[in-house]
Amino acid sequence: MRFLVSIAILLISNSSIAGTASGQVTEIIAHTDGGNGHGVFMFYIEGQRDNTPPCSTVGGGKAWAMSLEKESGRAMYSLLLSAQAQGKTVSVFGRGNCDSWGDREEPHYINLIN
Repeated sequence: MRFLVSIAILLISNSSIAGTASGQVTEIIAHTDGGNGHGVFMFYIEGQRDNTPPCSTVGGGKAWAMSLEKESGRAMYSLLLSAQAQGKTVSVFGRGNCDSWGDREEPHYINLIN
């Protein structure tokens, strides 16, 4: 029973440290991810940033990264390119981890605000 309670606490606390951001996309970087051929894109949001997880240390926590391996990553990349080209504002909700790139939080979803 203690084991299940411990796991529940870890799961709840992990989601509570997921970051959020809202603002303009100021930079997008496409990068190889060590040779597997999928790549990673990184981006910066200039604006409000809250609940930055401890692993996200670049740019005051305003940097994000997502793998291009999955369709969801490619869709987010496309949305960000469009938002930046049009000068639109986005909001980002993070996963609370830095799995795609060690010092940038991975986004869970991105909204185009205006």
